[in-house]
This record gives sequence, structure tokens and C-alpha cells, in this order.
Amino acid sequence: DESEPGTFKDRDLLLRTPWLILEGMILGGLVVGADKGYVYIRHEYHEQIEAVKDAIEHARAMGACGPSIFGSQRSFDLEVFVSPGGYICGEQTALIEAMEDHRAEPRNRPPQLQTNGLWDKPTLLNNVETFAWVPIIRLRERGKWFAEAGKEGFLGRRFFSISVDVNRPGAYEVPNGITLRELIEDLAGGVRHGRPLKAVAASGPSGGFLPAKLPVSALRQGFVAKLPLGTTHFDLLDWQLDIGLSREMGLMLGAGIVIYADDVDMVDQAWACSRFYRDESCGKCVPCRLGSTKLTELVTRIKARECATQEIAAAKVLVNELAQTMALTSICGLGQVAAAPLRTLLEYFPEEVEARGQTPS
Repeated sequence: DESEPGTFKDRDLLLRTPWLILEGMILGGLVVGADKGYVYIRHEYHEQIEAVKDAIEHARAMGACGPSIFGSQRSFDLEVFVSPGGYICGEQTALIEAMEDHRAEPRNRPPQLQTNGLWDKPTLLNNVETFAWVPIIRLRERGKWFAEAGKEGFLGRRFFSISVDVNRPGAYEVPNGITLRELIEDLAGGVRHGRPLKAVAASGPSGGFLPAKLPVSALRQGFVAKLPLGTTHFDLLDWQLDIGLSREMGLMLGAGIVIYADDVDMVDQAWACSRFYRDESCGKCVPCRLGSTKLTELVTRIKARECATQEIAAAKVLVNELAQTMALTSICGLGQVAAAPLRTLLEYFPEEVEARGQTPS
């Protein structure tokens, strides 16, 4: 259920290459001994739902799925499940709960889906992009081609959605290790109207807002040690987009990259994203339910210029403590990242926050 703001690459894959996804699911199902697969698609994706349903019917007509695949003794059928909606359904166990016609809420784990998944049966659950790569990896030299398809020093390829302040927003297939500069300038046509880059949300709002020149204090020391001596800021345009490297840096990298030009009001962005997380919280766990509400109340006051300057100074400490508590005690990822928009606003764009503060008369 692709609901993260700024993420839409699965939408394109489902519409343009449903056959690749289905073939990957059939192969995966046969390997693990499953006999049924479901493509879970959000209800707003009307064209994608029809495209996948048509592809399934075509596969059945060919004998590629259903009973006795291609005349063999193996059976594996496919079905589309239309999501009831809700960002929380992007969490694996909440998705399973929705499919079982329960309220979409994350489960406590363990047990894991590998042993107790859909209808309490062992379940293999992956993103549609993962399944789309399976046939290519399996049929092209057993993965050698895929391993060699990344930039030097990196393995494989992947898809990114890039949007907002770029001239050619869209979903792009790129080699792992491509720099953010290459993605923005060579593929997405540069920042809108040639304006300077102000900020990047590299995992949608769940990773927060990173300034174009990121203080090295925000990066892990192991990565900083590799930078030239005396470096104080890291140029995000030089960021090589790879999950492993990003973890080494201490940064979140997701499938949706949002670009902000220098004329964007970051307070407004933090307000919108905080409201999104508050509204999409399922409410099951107290840290997320109350924490997301408190964060939204605070950023709403900042936006409305209702905070005194001294309150803003104290807000940074409060938000950092709240973010840590939510990360440690929330059941699922939503509560663990809900503080990121406001936390990074206060950390990296203090001048914009202070400009909204009230000066005591």
C-alpha cells in the first residue's frame, strides 16, 4: 500500500510491468511451496488494479498460473486484493490484518510472518519491485548481470520516485551508487526554474528534511573519518544513493525523494507532514497516538506565530526527547518516524522557526 508522501514508483511498475511482478510472485511461490499469491493494491490505483487483473487472466489462459502450471503437478494461483485504504497498511502486519478483514493495526512481534502470517500460515511478503526483479535476476546469469549493474563499488539497480521541485518528476530506474546530483540534474532535469537546492527528504517525510549542506555532526563518525580533514559540511548532491552506504552514514534512504528549492517554507512542510502522521496513526499504541498529536499541536503553534522565542528554544529539547521515546516504544515504524519532520526542522532550519516566534513586548 504505497502511501508515503513522495513515493509512487510502485504505481508505475504495476501499470507498466504487471507481468514482471506476477512472474516473480509465481517463481517465489513455487520456491517456498505456496499455492496462492495476492497482489495488495491501494484502492485509489484504479488503472493499476485493472492492469494486474488483466495480466492474471492472461497468465491463467496461458497456463502460467492456476492449477497444473504448464501441465505440471505444481499449482499457484493469483488474486488482486484491493486495500481498504490507510497509510498504516504499508506496515506488513497491519496489511495482513486488513486482508483478514480486521482493523488495520500492527501486530506485536514475534511471531514473525515467516511462521504466522496470513490466516496464521507462513507468509512471504515483499514489495512489488522486489518481485519484479526476480525473473530478471533468475534468468540472467543467476544474478551476475544484476550484481554488475550498479555503479563502481555498488551492486544492482533500483527505482526511485523524485518529485516536487524538479523539472521532470517521475519514477526512475537507476544503478545503485548513483549520486543525488546525477538523479536530479541528469534525469529529473534539475531543480525547478534553476533555483538553488534548499532541502531533501530522502525517505519521504519519514527521514525528515536534510539541508543541502549537511553538518558532518549529523553523520556517523565512521563515514566522517573518510572525508577530507577539516570538512564541516557534506554536500548532499554528492550522496551516493545506496542503502548500505546510507546506513553507514546514519541517514534514511527510501524509495521516494522529495526535492525542495530555496523558496520553500520549511515550517509549512513540517506542519503538513506532522498532520499527515497524526491523521494516519492507527491509535493502537499510546506513544504514537499522543506523541503525534503533541507534535502537531506544537508545529501548528509555530506556524501560527503563537510561540514566544524562548518557547521555541525549549521546543528543540522537548521534540528530541519525544522523538527518542516514540522511537523506542512505538509498535511500528509510523510512530518511530513521526517526529522526524519537526525534529529536523528545528535542527537544520532554526532561522525559519525563529522568524515565526513572538518577541516579548
